[in-house]
Amino acid sequence: MNRNTRQIIFIFLLFCLTSCEGFKVLVLYNDSDNDIIITTKPALTKFQYGNITNHLDSSIYSISTTILKPDSEIVLTAIFTGMIFNSKIKEKDIKIEYLKIQTMSDTIEAKSKSDIIKLLNNNKTKYKRKLDKTKKLINSKNFGNIIIRK
Repeated sequence: MNRNTRQIIFIFLLFCLTSCEGFKVLVLYNDSDNDIIITTKPALTKFQYGNITNHLDSSIYSISTTILKPDSEIVLTAIFTGMIFNSKIKEKDIKIEYLKIQTMSDTIEAKSKSDIIKLLNNNKTKYKRKLDKTKKLINSKNFGNIIIRK
């Protein structure tokens, strides 16, 4: 193997080892003027300031209910991935099995992981750059946004 070939292989391996890491994040935004109630199963991790560790209830039957104030957000999934190339949020990446979003006028219910993924492409809840001008969000294959509007 000549010197140029070894240099190309070295650069390629270096690129693969340094740029293949990333996060997959799924966030729910409340862009409405009212509080919304979010119910998930299993429960989301609740972080308490002052504690060294935060534990999720180990029961798969645990349910959490959270009130999300206007113009705020909650992270539904955040995982570290080893390979980021062409990786979009998949069912196996989502930690919750059930999601219920209650607004003053509507209730959105996703009874499975596939239903939660469908919310990313639903015209009612997906991020629309032209419509959601007040929020500048990262919206790509590995950053998903579910938006509840007015």
